[in-house]
Amino acid sequence: MTSSLDTNSHCMASASDDHLMFDDSQYVNMSQTVNQNFNVLHFNNKRSHLDTANQENLGSCQRSQIVNDYQASPLQQRPTLGPRPQVPKATPFAGFDEDSMLTLPYKQQRKIQKAPFKVLDAPALQDDYYLNLVDWSNQNVLAVGLGSCVYLWSASTSKVTKLYDLGPQDQVTSVSWSNNGDHLAVGTSGGVLQNWDVVKQRMVRKFDGHEGRIGCIAWNNSFLSSGSRDKSILHRDPRQKSDFFAKLEGHKQEVCGLKWSPDEQQLASGGNDNKLMIWSKNNNSKPQAKFSEHVAAVKAIAWSPHQHGAMCSGGGTADRCIRFWNTLTLKPMHWIDTGSQVCNLVYSKNVNELVSTHGYSKNEIIVWKQP
Repeated sequence: MTSSLDTNSHCMASASDDHLMFDDSQYVNMSQTVNQNFNVLHFNNKRSHLDTANQENLGSCQRSQIVNDYQASPLQQRPTLGPRPQVPKATPFAGFDEDSMLTLPYKQQRKIQKAPFKVLDAPALQDDYYLNLVDWSNQNVLAVGLGSCVYLWSASTSKVTKLYDLGPQDQVTSVSWSNNGDHLAVGTSGGVLQNWDVVKQRMVRKFDGHEGRIGCIAWNNSFLSSGSRDKSILHRDPRQKSDFFAKLEGHKQEVCGLKWSPDEQQLASGGNDNKLMIWSKNNNSKPQAKFSEHVAAVKAIAWSPHQHGAMCSGGGTADRCIRFWNTLTLKPMHWIDTGSQVCNLVYSKNVNELVSTHGYSKNEIIVWKQP
């Protein structure tokens, strides 16, 4: 068997690269002496000469002669093709070697500037966890309650405007912009809620009804809600003569967190009783759900603008957790231990990211990426 292979190799090697011709008698003799297991080898050798002929740009006559010689041989003497070779399946890394894969470009993470782009003086800002003294409008104006005064700072012009002064007998305890940014609601330590027209810089309406300070305010398009230390939540409509048209009672201690859902059908309230409650716009008698997972005051509340019915809440110093809820099924989803008091929560309107601000003990700002 070895001598036959050597003879075959010698015959093929003796053929000139410029004149690749096969003698039929030699081919038949080789086919008779070599075991059938090597028929594929003969055929592959002949095909290799065909490939070489193509690569050497042989004339059409020479290529035709090779093909004719093969077709003229008897069928029983022609080599038979074996099984088709297995071709490896394509993979995501097909065509790449290890060295090139190590140098492939990758998507860099977005860099967030850690230094503030602007620092504002706030000498009389109260250090009270339960108050909401800062709010940003959709017209890029910041409202800040400093002692008995309300100041407006325009991010576009850097202009500071003093809206009004309550006097020495009262303090600003909460501020909240309307959805269009034209009106500002201000809660006071005396339990009075004021509605200001910022464009005309005049007070439009004053609401009574609370027996304690107003620590949180939330707008619902045409009306607004306020939460107080008297444990109640009042719905107010500026178009009505009465101070409020609905009173929600469920918390056992001060209401310090209040936010309407993006579709304005559900209201979330947090209290110093460590409870988070979900209220329906159409039912003011009792809450839809009452969650008791937090072990400290619930002030920070945020609704997701990217997923209907999704919201989150943050607990105080003894809790330190951000908890996520599904208000459609009225069930908790998951939670994160942040390691410090959660003061505020805000969702980005453009991407599915959440910003949390913290007090004791880390006093930090964290940006969370949600799946």
